[in-house]
Amino acid sequence: MRNMGMALAGLALIGLAGCKSNLADTTDEQLVQLLAGGGFFGSVESDDRPPQITRRTVECVEILSGSRAEVYKDMPAELAGMMKSDCRQFLQGRLDDPKRNTTTLELSDFESAEMMERVTALAAKQKAALTALQEQRAAEQREAEERDRKARRENLTAELVEAKAAIADLKAELQKRLDKIAPACTALVDAREKLSQKNWEHPLLLPQLDVRCIEEPLLANEKFAVLQYEEQLSQIEAQMTQEQDMRGNIPGLPAFNLARIDDQIAKIEREAQEVQAAVAEP
Repeated sequence: MRNMGMALAGLALIGLAGCKSNLADTTDEQLVQLLAGGGFFGSVESDDRPPQITRRTVECVEILSGSRAEVYKDMPAELAGMMKSDCRQFLQGRLDDPKRNTTTLELSDFESAEMMERVTALAAKQKAALTALQEQRAAEQREAEERDRKARRENLTAELVEAKAAIADLKAELQKRLDKIAPACTALVDAREKLSQKNWEHPLLLPQLDVRCIEEPLLANEKFAVLQYEEQLSQIEAQMTQEQDMRGNIPGLPAFNLARIDDQIAKIEREAQEVQAAVAEP
């Protein structure tokens, strides 16, 4: 009789060991793989973000485990039954998916308070990990944008220095032409006036005065273009001083045909010489 009692006690212990929850042997990683994803409709995340256990999945475990019965106590029985049925179907689908399920869990394991605690904690942990990753990537993005901004600023500063030097050279070249065209036009106007007094019907007076000598001031269009360009550079420099985020490039130099201006000046000088020669004729 004593031996039979010991045998029954041993069988009871074996039975208890066999009833040990499968949850204890399940790692957090396995649970995340099993439960994470888009709830009833999503799939396992394929990117490098920490997979998330959705609120809907957590609610399913809450409903089946009865851990938060007070939240659902006023729910109509029919609706509660439908929700439990949907949750069982959803979780069973996860358990039946070999790509997700590497555990020995059964649907009944989701009816325990221990499962509720594990799932809630894991959901919070995964959400915190995602938040941390998002903050890290946002910081990296800000750093990348700052590097880009600094690079753009450095490039623009170099372009600005080159543009200021280039417009200064162009302005100097324009001044050289102005120094030549001014006396050439003065000489032509004076000679035409003298020739008109001598012989107003002279053939050299038939062509109108060169348009370049009529401009006021001389080379007005070119001088205005230079002034406008210098103002553009000043505005860009002022914006850079104010630490504004600069985008784009320095505008190109005004397009002057200096060779054409040289030809026009040479033509005016020849006309002045011809008219002066006519004035000097007896």
